[in-house]
Amino acid sequence: MDTTERVQRLRLLGEAGRAMNSILDPDELLARILELVEQFFRLDNCAILLFDPATATLRIRKSRGYPDEVVRAFAGRPGAPWASAGDP
Repeated sequence: MDTTERVQRLRLLGEAGRAMNSILDPDELLARILELVEQFFRLDNCAILLFDPATATLRIRKSRGYPDEVVRAFAGRPGAPWASAGDP
């Protein structure tokens, strides 16, 4: 990783910190964090999963690049080996 790339990544981390301290709406904050994670890791698709205590599963709360039917249907069990290449 060259110096320019390191500076860019540090800038993105700083933006994430500012977002967490300034965006009060949870959906807006998750969308901004998802955008920054996508840029930081240069991802084509990514998702933020949150624990749903009613079903004891991880559900996709915000995503980019996944079909709507995948987002709606996905339910992972914490600790279970559910992730593989191409899965959220």
